[in-house]
Amino acid sequence: MAEDAYVRWQGIRITQLGTCVNLFLTYAVAALGFSLHLLSEPRFPSRNSPAKALLLMALIFGLLSIFFGAWACLNRLFDFRLTAQIVRLRERENEKVALANLRRRDRVLERRTWRLLWLEIVTFGLQLYAVVLFLTVMYWGTLVGVL
Repeated sequence: MAEDAYVRWQGIRITQLGTCVNLFLTYAVAALGFSLHLLSEPRFPSRNSPAKALLLMALIFGLLSIFFGAWACLNRLFDFRLTAQIVRLRERENEKVALANLRRRDRVLERRTWRLLWLEIVTFGLQLYAVVLFLTVMYWGTLVGVL
């Protein structure tokens, strides 16, 4: 009974982790697209300015977030493949050493996935922060005039 609950919640955790990685990956791609669109704005500064530097930062953080998200997805695929090998080896009695090695590698992959998820989230947050600062610098006069 307790084993069934663990297996069920483990499945939910795996699904939610994948959803979270994909959600922030989608947000990063959308924010990167928005940032690239801002380059074509008529008000975009043609010379060096803080706004231009902020948009460049947003583009860099967006690319990093996408990179970490894609790496997390691939890392999870390797983790699933390794887990399948572990399940197959678990059925054999004489494979205890190989099984221990695979489990150790699996723990490394799992920890890496979580680190990559947090790197993806942090770089997305920095991307979003840079976009908001860019918009604030570019349109501050318009915003103050409206208020």
